Amino acid sequence: MQTATPIQIQGTPKNIGLTLGELAREAMHEWIIHTDEWACLMEWYGSSIIARLIDTAQKAFPTYCDELCGISTGLGMEFEKVFIWNCRSELLGISPLRSSTLAWNRLGSRSVCHCLSGIGSYEGAARLAMIHPDGRPGFVTVYVPGQLPGNTIAASMSGIVHAVNCLDFQPALDGVLTGFISRAVLDTRSLLEAIELVMEWNHFGAAHHVLGSASEFVMVSIETQGENRSIVPVASKYAHTNHPTHANLKSVIHNHNVESEARLEEMRRLLDRIPSHPDETCIDQTPSTEAQCQRLGATTISGDMGRATNAVVSLVTTGAENIRFSVRSPQESTWLTHTFPVSLR
Repeated sequence: MQTATPIQIQGTPKNIGLTLGELAREAMHEWIIHTDEWACLMEWYGSSIIARLIDTAQKAFPTYCDELCGISTGLGMEFEKVFIWNCRSELLGISPLRSSTLAWNRLGSRSVCHCLSGIGSYEGAARLAMIHPDGRPGFVTVYVPGQLPGNTIAASMSGIVHAVNCLDFQPALDGVLTGFISRAVLDTRSLLEAIELVMEWNHFGAAHHVLGSASEFVMVSIETQGENRSIVPVASKYAHTNHPTHANLKSVIHNHNVESEARLEEMRRLLDRIPSHPDETCIDQTPSTEAQCQRLGATTISGDMGRATNAVVSLVTTGAENIRFSVRSPQESTWLTHTFPVSLR
């Protein structure tokens, strides 16, 4: 496996955002703003709903509003338009972003595999970034241009592993964007703090979160929609896509997502081939983990209208002292990996 070298960013929220915006400027101006998706989103520009969402975000998470302000400056774009871009999953109802998550909870390690498609085949559409905010633990994430970091899959130096899937559902009338909540998770210092943060806030949209920790034999799946929340333990192996699977969320979200359900069934068939309780030389430490995750990528693509050129597959595995973050993007023929130490202080 080759070594991945993440983009290194550190400093204040505005400085971090500025660097992220500058990195994404070409992708944003040469590709994103010319898409039909961008045109649909800009119909919300200047609306009272966006004004209310911005006000809610500024009151709840002013630090991350500063970070997003830095991103907009780096992009050379208005803050409101960049904010709307961060609402893409919520405002579009059925987002073009398709994601799938596999998770394994083992006694010696936790592994989370995440496949994201619908980000486009533009080179630089997604990058691996290591971000060190002043006074915070720091984290590694797959960064999508123009968005707050952390709203895909990420792992922090405090040992928190987090993956997010949007759930296809019309948004609530108020609440905090999932992207802001996901970003805040990466500044937490314990799994309990991260879980409480996700469970505390009313979500403007609907989302699924997988949360695990390098230091605890604990992993959870959380589904949120508006003020509705559901949490279940991940005892061994788990799969999720873009529709609710928890009983009490399924009763709230009534739409029938045939494509997402088909992907989930295929993923579950993949998991059935993996022992529920392997010995300590388990799948998390063998090449079969990457093979299963590559199958996940193929499953997601085949169920997503053939978007074979724009799927990014990521695998995060925790150990007692280190976290291994591996990525296979459209531009790479092999897995790239970056390993960094866990600091529990």
